[in-house]
Amino acid sequence: MTVELQPFGEVIEYIRGITFDPEDLVEPSTAGAVACMRTKNIQESLDTGDMIAVPSSVVRRDDLYLRSGDMLISSANSWELVGKACSVPALPFLATAGGFIAILRSKGKLDPRYMAHWVRAPATQHLIRRCARKTTNIANLSVPQLESLDVPVPSMPEQRRIADILDKADAIRRKRKQAIALTDDLLRSTFLDMFGDPVAGTCKWQVRSLGSLVSSIDYGVTASADARPIGPKFLRITDIQDGRVDWRNVPHCECDDGVAARAALSKGDIVFARTGATTGKSFLIQECPVGAVFASYLIRVRPDPLVPEFLFGFFQSPTYWRQIRSMAEGAAQPGVNASKLAALLVPIPPLATQEEYAHMHRRVANMRAQFDCVATEAESLFHAVSQRAFAGMAT
Repeated sequence: MTVELQPFGEVIEYIRGITFDPEDLVEPSTAGAVACMRTKNIQESLDTGDMIAVPSSVVRRDDLYLRSGDMLISSANSWELVGKACSVPALPFLATAGGFIAILRSKGKLDPRYMAHWVRAPATQHLIRRCARKTTNIANLSVPQLESLDVPVPSMPEQRRIADILDKADAIRRKRKQAIALTDDLLRSTFLDMFGDPVAGTCKWQVRSLGSLVSSIDYGVTASADARPIGPKFLRITDIQDGRVDWRNVPHCECDDGVAARAALSKGDIVFARTGATTGKSFLIQECPVGAVFASYLIRVRPDPLVPEFLFGFFQSPTYWRQIRSMAEGAAQPGVNASKLAALLVPIPPLATQEEYAHMHRRVANMRAQFDCVATEAESLFHAVSQRAFAGMAT
């Protein structure tokens, strides 16, 4: 089947988000308030859990109000996230787009669901990132380049047929991801049931500082990542995705033997993001290549004599996150150093109780590993169907 290609800019409107002063912000419940979506709201689907609002007087044109079927796209972000996009569902409130994001709106030649699948397809996302101008800390989307991308425009019935197929494949993928999220929720709720919350007064155990309970708290290696096997595997913050690390994709680094030995990771280590938007995010090393080291934006904790699974469970708890946010707030760039981490207050249940939780954690981790495999297969299936669809071969 021959499919017509058209410049993206001929079939969509690109509408830049509004700008406003901080003092313009109002409470979302204020009469006449308009929800203002930001980069953080652009997730797999539109996240309306944390929104800001502005008066309607700041939204100076009708086309700046979001409509069902629009898309929001990140127009200024890190290189990895620029171009990230999501669909806008029917919203029960007025909403607009803020700075650093833009609205993509079909002019009528693209079915909104078809447009959403095309924009979010991995191949398209790669092309969109190539439309960005990269600076030291941020990448800015070039609108003329984005609008020059060729989009396949089959007949409207064919677009809807393709969207139906991709909706079904996407539903399978999302259900697998939801199963993984449920295992994380199970561990968090089990931890709170077993150990309580010291801040809420439901913890019956003694509380001590983390630094007095672990054998070491160390910074990682300052080095450049290299795809070539020039040295040990080099774990970075960005390699930790959805609670897992694909060691096959982790790069290498060059460092001398002494540094490599000091920063070598072992089973039971826990690493933390110490700066940026992911400050406090942690990962339990359950397996890793021999000699793998960790990067300088991570901190490693060796939880001896505490049981690693127990301590990692604590690092997912509300108590932990309240302390991390308190330590990180007030700085232009959020961050937690080794000294602050050592000052964290941690409950200390008996070793047998920690082991009981660890046994539960290992069982759930094995379950999650199986879900991960199925989710990876579902992701591959979705991408394959998506690729075939936009090549005009969906069946």
